[in-house]
Amino acid sequence: MDTNYNSKNNESFSWFVKLFYDEIYSFTYRQVIDINIAQDLTQEIFIKAYQNIQKYDSSKSSHRTWLYRIASNHLINYYKKKKIDVTPLNLNIQTNDIDFTILVERKEQIKYLIKVINETLSKKQKKIIHLHFFSDLSVKEISECLLIPKQTVYSSLSRSIENIKEVVRKDGFY
Repeated sequence: MDTNYNSKNNESFSWFVKLFYDEIYSFTYRQVIDINIAQDLTQEIFIKAYQNIQKYDSSKSSHRTWLYRIASNHLINYYKKKKIDVTPLNLNIQTNDIDFTILVERKEQIKYLIKVINETLSKKQKKIIHLHFFSDLSVKEISECLLIPKQTVYSSLSRSIENIKEVVRKDGFY
């Protein structure tokens, strides 16, 4: 499988979209919690990627990280246009074989955790937490995506987790 698509080659870009579409859609959906908006934003993100593919530099980041940077910036612009300051964080809970009571309890725990994250962390910390825990990006990928040093990502993750734990303990939830 050839991953060289530095030109606007439709076949190569089609492969690129197939490879990353579900992941970027999922990332976008968790931000906006609306299927139609997430689909539209995901399409816009890939259009931006297509329009800027010639600017991609493999020595600076992986394709995945580059695409997440585009997605992240596009979502920031979306929120600015909508004048939305809070980035919702959501987890999908599968209901297959889970007791309804457990499902409700988990949802309450998730809501509580999201509230703590939103009220406790800075925008930068929230973004790093989201990219790491909800989008499964590595520290290196987050560093490349946000254009910050890896040590800053490590420090932010560590401080954020400690801040969250402190609030959770204080609230008697842990």
